[in-house]
Amino acid sequence: MSDFESRVRWLTDQYTFSFDPKTYHATYYSEPDDEVKFFLEGFHRVFTQEPTLMSRPPRQRRLLEFGSGPVPIYVAAASVYTSSITMSDVLDSNRSGLAVEERTRKAVQMVVPCDGAAARPLQPGGTTELPGALRPPATQLYDVIMSTLCLEFASSTLEDFREMLRRLLELVRPGGCLVLAGALGNTYYQLGRSRYPSVRLSPEDLKAALKDLLILDFRVLKRQTSKEKPADHDAVFFLVAQK
Repeated sequence: MSDFESRVRWLTDQYTFSFDPKTYHATYYSEPDDEVKFFLEGFHRVFTQEPTLMSRPPRQRRLLEFGSGPVPIYVAAASVYTSSITMSDVLDSNRSGLAVEERTRKAVQMVVPCDGAAARPLQPGGTTELPGALRPPATQLYDVIMSTLCLEFASSTLEDFREMLRRLLELVRPGGCLVLAGALGNTYYQLGRSRYPSVRLSPEDLKAALKDLLILDFRVLKRQTSKEKPADHDAVFFLVAQK
């Protein structure tokens, strides 16, 4: 196992043993704040107005949400763009606890395991699967991969963040898009008695990590939530890049 995989596995184990979906929802999503609205507006904008994403016929559009978590409000915006959505998360509790609204439910074809440390992030060898779980073909590529508040919290160093991003981008078809939303300047967030680390990202870090892609949209919003919210980010971002 490489140093990268060892570090990511350590973070995965921390989530496996201590992450509680209900506490996460109550802490961060009990009432949508301005940062959540910023993300939602970004996803609505990109899935209804971005010409690059509209270039393929609707029936050919495949979308993957990487790291769906227990709050599937962002992928709901994607259901207006495609009828082929794969949701993924590393935790069994998040995959089994997803309550997707009716319109989104019709578009979601799979809810599968994922692992950012795996050479093939949607083919994690050691991840426990739900009974009857499906798995996308190893060679399947996606027109769009979206990920919200995930990669920076699944990696503890900038080097690991870049490697995880590189592996994820291998699942995007040439000409397809990556849509990222996340935190800047963050080093941790608190959930109950557990503290989860994250890599501290700057706009320059993101641009450097995506230097081989064409950035179509990149917006930053300074922190809007009170300091009582248990995370230390100083801004959030929304980014669209074409492979």
